[in-house]
Amino acid sequence: MGEVLYNEALLTPGYIVEAAIGTTYSLDLETLLEVPLALGELTASAEQYIQRPYYLLDVINKVSSKFCVYCNAGSIYSPLRKDENGEIHPNALLGERILTLLEESVCQVQPVGHRNSFASFHPKVWIILEKQKGAEERQLKLLVMSKNLTYSTDIDVSCVLTGKVMRRNASHQAQEKHQPLVALLDWLEKFSKSKQQKEILRVLKDAIPRVEQFDIDGDTFGDYDFHLMGVPGYDGKECLDDMLRYSGDTIVISPFIDLPTMERISQRKGQKLLVTQPNSCSHDILGLLPDQVYSTKLALATPDEDGAIVNLHEKIYFTSDYRGNRLLLGSTNATKNGFQRNVELLLSLRFQPHKASFNKIKEQFIFEGKDCAFEKATPCSIDSASQNEQRTIQLCIRRAIAAIQYAEVEEETPDTYRIVVKCKCPQEDVFISPIYSPSLKQALSTQMVFGGLYLTDLTELYIMECHDVRVVVKINTRNMPSDRKQRIYDRLLNTPDKVMDYLAYMLSGNPDGYMEEMTNRELVGKRTDVHTASFSGLSLYEDLLRTAYSNPERIKRAVETLNKCRIAAEIEGFRTLLSQMQRAIPKIEKLKRE
Repeated sequence: MGEVLYNEALLTPGYIVEAAIGTTYSLDLETLLEVPLALGELTASAEQYIQRPYYLLDVINKVSSKFCVYCNAGSIYSPLRKDENGEIHPNALLGERILTLLEESVCQVQPVGHRNSFASFHPKVWIILEKQKGAEERQLKLLVMSKNLTYSTDIDVSCVLTGKVMRRNASHQAQEKHQPLVALLDWLEKFSKSKQQKEILRVLKDAIPRVEQFDIDGDTFGDYDFHLMGVPGYDGKECLDDMLRYSGDTIVISPFIDLPTMERISQRKGQKLLVTQPNSCSHDILGLLPDQVYSTKLALATPDEDGAIVNLHEKIYFTSDYRGNRLLLGSTNATKNGFQRNVELLLSLRFQPHKASFNKIKEQFIFEGKDCAFEKATPCSIDSASQNEQRTIQLCIRRAIAAIQYAEVEEETPDTYRIVVKCKCPQEDVFISPIYSPSLKQALSTQMVFGGLYLTDLTELYIMECHDVRVVVKINTRNMPSDRKQRIYDRLLNTPDKVMDYLAYMLSGNPDGYMEEMTNRELVGKRTDVHTASFSGLSLYEDLLRTAYSNPERIKRAVETLNKCRIAAEIEGFRTLLSQMQRAIPKIEKLKRE
């Protein structure tokens, strides 16, 4: 457990991913790029790849059909950001149109709560099916955490479990234990619009019943359970009731809390400890648990020289009673919304006897010395007016998303298109525009027409704006031209130098090393196209042979990319050579076996 980097946790060394879904409340589109990089076994950051976006074509082509991220509707960060002067600028993702290639890997979820009110989709879990390289062994990896798919320096928690996928179904007891995972996937299917998303869910739902046991640290934990909330048949209130049913010690670590939930927890007999963020420490909360409330040190919430702000974001519950000691972690805050309204997931780990106690867990968070991130909480005045304003804006955005029906693409001229967006009811204080064309912003009405769009401007992603809040929403779109993605390849590989650079990257034995070399060349001010001179004669042929022998799949993917690129006609000789090498791969494979 502890902080997790997605590019380190998503892929197990020695395995390849067959299917994966991730769930998150908020989603940063630049962070989304980290997912295909991680699943494609690349360690360089998305920020580095954005400098040469055509390098991303290979890895997106390789893995984008294998994963899908489900996020809360209205919680995708806008790529239009304010600078220090308050001016709004797009980030590099917009200009290069890379997001078009990942649209199908994003699905927004808007759950309906009690009496048709809006709830939040809030779980943070990854379910990943992996296959061992060169073998038939498959495993299912679960990543349960409190971290959203965003860049953040907050304190989060995560836990990774893996289980062998057998050829036959597991025991009835095992299937019952893992049924909450299947139920979550079943529920997500109704929000899945594409065949790709539904196929990924099908593959994972087929694998889960064939896992007998997920591996846990047997010296520390004896068993585990999954607590799904907010999905039909799964009530979070029952989870909270079970946590508090008997007398015992309680530790709650949660950034967001509310008075009704903390009143229930404070009534439980036994020792108690609450760790939260400073702005949750109202006089009422401190009155419930005098001298038992700690919060993040204010110094951590002050931007450092890099602008980083550290705050508490992990959700952990420790409970002790006659049944033993348990640790619950995941996405659920200690609020009524968390346990009774939102879609959430907690992993419950049961400690082995004598392996944990209230004091042992407390000492991991509260201890003497400067390295402790927490201090005794002091009363904080809550700005109710500001909170109410934010809630009003969020509710306005959610209503607008729910009112949108669909979008439809129409041909305008031989070279341009228009998108018609249908909506059930207008909202004058909400504005919307296609993500690549923010200047076409319009107030939300029953029918909005965005014209003069080129093929690469077409998108299912839109910027929605309400007052000073901007988010990205995805709108199901009809009649989208089938060659739209191919035109993105044309846009990115639009010069012979870029094509040559892409080929050099594809044929290198170490893509990350190649990326680092190109980045270093830029830092020292050297030209970045000098390496293209190596693409001649014997050197090129040697690179092709080496790649065909060690990684023939890269030859195939290079050919596929060039076939989508019109500029490739200017380097027809290289494409012909690649195709010839691809046809020779079966012979090379035969020689390797002999």
